[in-house]
Formats: sequence, C-alpha cells, structure tokens
Amino acid sequence: MRSSYGPRRQTLALVLAALVIGSSIAACGGPSWPKTVRGVGDPRFLAHQEVVDTVDVLPVDLQVWTEPGHQTGAYVVASEVDGTVAGMVSSQLARRGYQVVAQIDRDGRYVGPDGSMHDAMVPDDVTRTTISLSGYGRAQSRTAGALLMPFLPARLGEATGSDTTLYIGGWAFAGKKKSSHKAAKIIGAILIVGIIAVIAIAVIAGDKGGGGGSAVGKVAEGAGHVASGAVKVVGRVAVAATRTAGRVGFAVMRDPELFRLTVDMIDVFAQSGTHAQVYSGRPDYYAEGPRRGRSAMMLEMTLIDNHSGRTLWHAQQRFPASPERPEQIERAVARLMATLPAQ
Repeated sequence: MRSSYGPRRQTLALVLAALVIGSSIAACGGPSWPKTVRGVGDPRFLAHQEVVDTVDVLPVDLQVWTEPGHQTGAYVVASEVDGTVAGMVSSQLARRGYQVVAQIDRDGRYVGPDGSMHDAMVPDDVTRTTISLSGYGRAQSRTAGALLMPFLPARLGEATGSDTTLYIGGWAFAGKKKSSHKAAKIIGAILIVGIIAVIAIAVIAGDKGGGGGSAVGKVAEGAGHVASGAVKVVGRVAVAATRTAGRVGFAVMRDPELFRLTVDMIDVFAQSGTHAQVYSGRPDYYAEGPRRGRSAMMLEMTLIDNHSGRTLWHAQQRFPASPERPEQIERAVARLMATLPAQ
C-alpha cells in the first residue's frame, strides 16, 4: 500500500507558508518610525548643570496641507492638530519636571492660575518672534559643530518671569485615507490562504483517489478566475481614486497674520549683519513637501533661555504620523521631547 506521508507533509508546509504570507501581507505596508531622535543643545543644559524651572510656550506654528481630494478641509485638520500638539507638549513638559507658566496665544495672551487672561507679549512681538524662530531649525541643521544663537526681535519672559520660551514648528501633511488599499491587501491575504487550503484538500483527496494531478489543475484554474475578478475590483477602486485626486486641494500657511510683518523682518535681518547670512527666512514647507501619498509630519522645537537669549535645546524629526490621528501626533511629540533633559 502506498504511503501518503510525503504529500501530506508537503501539504502542511504549503498551508503554513500561506498563513505566514497572508499575515505578512495584511500587516505590512506601513512606514517605520525613526529608531533614534537626536537633540542638540547647550552642553551645560544637556548635562543637567543648568536648572530650568519655568517655561512659556509660543503658539504652535505648523504649516498644514492636505492631498487634493482629501475628505477633510485643511483648516479643520490644522485646528485639530494644533490643539493636540499644544496639549501634548504641556503634558510632556510637566512629566519632565517643567512648569508651564504661559501657553501664549497669537494675541500674546494666556490664561493665568486664577483663570483670567493676562498679557505675556505684544501681538506684533509674538509674530516677529515666531517668524524668526521658524527659520532657526533649518539653519541649525546646516551648521555642524556649533549651536547657533537665535535672532530674537523681542524680549522674552519679561511679563511672565519665566526662565525659558519654547517654540514649536514644522509641517503636517494629511494624505488621502487608503482604506481601499488596505482592504485589497487583506482580501489578497485571505485569497492566498483560501487558495492554498483548497489545493491542500485537493492534494489529499487526489492522493487517496489517485487523481491528484487533475484535481490540482481544476482548483488552480478556478483560483485563477477568482484572483482575476479580485484584481478587476481593485482596479476599479484605483481608477475612482485617481479621478478623485484631480480635485482641488488646500494649503494652510500656518497663520495668515504671521506674514503681515515678513517685510519688516527681512529689513531687521539685513540690519543685523550675520543673521542675514545665516538665516534664509521663513520656510515654505508646502512648496517643498509631499503633495500625494502617505500622511507625514515634521516637528521641530527650540527652547530659548529668556535671560541670555541663547538656545538651550533644539530637536527636529520627520515622522510617518497622520495629523488626523491624535495618538500618532502624541507619539511623535513624545518621541521628540524625550531628548529634552528632565529637570
């Protein structure tokens, strides 16, 4: 009598391989997060030799835009991501031993411990400072072996008495949701597992009945028809997505009011001599960043000593985070601020 041990062992191997392949297809596809985020700063501050207790936080300065045809307007995305970033930054600062004295709005005001509004800065000073610090990260990234002094057009911390001021900037891009693409991967994984399982049954049945070859051929032929139909469905989804992508998109250039004093700031840079050579001005990330594809965001933060005006700490990093996913925004903020020395 012929032993069926060989074919059955091969069948089991095929089934196991199909399960591994199917689960891999369903799980893969997402971009990996950076393993390391590095910050730079004043050596004494990084070595915990300089104590900082209090912080003022400037308005979040993110440039936000969406892919053409996106389901949500860019202004809605910008409002939500700004709120999430601001809340997470305050939480992370507290966890690292800092006291947030003032979370300054664009009018230069903040809510005090008594619940009433207080003035931290003149509105124009908030604007000028934000414009200036928006170009700091790019200049610092191009400077090796030195920590740049920021150009500060206004005194910081005078009204609040805080030790430091934190700038938060960068950009966020909301790509179109890829639900149909993800669904196609899952369907493909199920098809692979199902097809291999049916072939396995056919092999076992054929081994018992002596007609294994023809059984596998028929199953493979049927599987080919099923796979062909699945490809056509995915193709129709892809065509529809392509047509939708032709719609007009929107870009949020941080805050339109921030550009009102740009000309004045250019004059100030020119009069300051070295700053005109070091800082290239306010970056326009929308002109350089992604327009289609996966969502992403780049965060940068700069901590300024209010008394000396020097930089204590700076960090910036691009993350595969969606500005529409609060948990991903919070993860990105936490990863970046992990390089900030705890007090």
